[in-house]
Amino acid sequence: MTDKTTTIPVWEPEPGVPAASLPPFGDLYAKARRTAAAQVLFGALITVAGLALLFAGASVPASIFVAFLGCRILLNWVPAVVSGIGTKPGPTEVFEAMPVDPDGLVARRSHVGVRLPDGLWLRVQLPPGVRVQLAGQRRLWLLRRGDRVHVVVPGIVLVWKGRLVSAPVSGAKHLPVVPRDVVAPCEDPVLSADRRAKVPMMLIMVLLNVISVGLAVWTVVGLKADVVARTAAADFAAPGGAAVAVLGVFAALHALTCAITLLKLLRPRSERSWTELPVLDRQITFSGSYRAVLKGHVRLPDGSVAGFRTSKVFASLALDVAASDRLWTLGAARLGVVAVGVPGYPVIGVARFRPAPERAPAEPAAQPIGH
Repeated sequence: MTDKTTTIPVWEPEPGVPAASLPPFGDLYAKARRTAAAQVLFGALITVAGLALLFAGASVPASIFVAFLGCRILLNWVPAVVSGIGTKPGPTEVFEAMPVDPDGLVARRSHVGVRLPDGLWLRVQLPPGVRVQLAGQRRLWLLRRGDRVHVVVPGIVLVWKGRLVSAPVSGAKHLPVVPRDVVAPCEDPVLSADRRAKVPMMLIMVLLNVISVGLAVWTVVGLKADVVARTAAADFAAPGGAAVAVLGVFAALHALTCAITLLKLLRPRSERSWTELPVLDRQITFSGSYRAVLKGHVRLPDGSVAGFRTSKVFASLALDVAASDRLWTLGAARLGVVAVGVPGYPVIGVARFRPAPERAPAEPAAQPIGH
């Protein structure tokens, strides 16, 4: 089956280039590691502070509230630190391209098995959107280190750990080939799988924020009681209650934002086409945790020039746009806030388009593609 999305250039490892210099292990890797380590240290300090308050005889609700905030941070960032341990490749190790046979791909839930030409099986856990992408593209890159491997797929600047074994996971079933035609966003199987996978994660975020708000209310009520009773903790209670109230308001706003996002994820996409926009110039600013801000200018379908700036999106989207000098909007391109991505890849973000001074045309304006 022909992969129609191969007409869209995306980021891929360069043959023969040392893996240590590529984005998954280069500056992006270093920034992500520093960010994760700093967040884990911060979360640990907050957790210890909450426990210390409890053993020092401070307000029980306040102590639990502080410890809970620290545990939330640790829950978010400890997995990132653990997954990064021992992943830095040597200066001479390179990724090798690995095509996948039509019948050489099996899966059981998130566990994916890939049959290699030497008869061994790669066993790796991949998120739903990436599994569907791999089921259609049937190609990836491996960095071998004995029976341990690092796995990279086209267009995704992330690395997954895997192992080389003699057989796939028990009970795995063959994955059928997924068509890779460029279709409307509302019909894209990769985007649909990625969207479904985000629902439980967003639901957890809503619940954690609701718990934070509940603990904040409990804490403020308890501290107010200390003020009224003029206990030994009364001097701390007033400023402490104000600080907790502010944090509670932020948690409530975050819960509302996550709830709105959850409702959007539960609602099917309605965009019936992609709009391909030539990028006239661009600038990428990377931050920690594989995030990036992409800004520049594009040529709109009516021939006018617009400036754009994305929110903090995954670095994969920024590097995919850089690889093609094309930006794709979900639906019609217009001034204002628009969803952007790459057809057939689980990289979605948001960009704001604004009017920009006219300049000499670099390329003809592109038209909508898909259904």
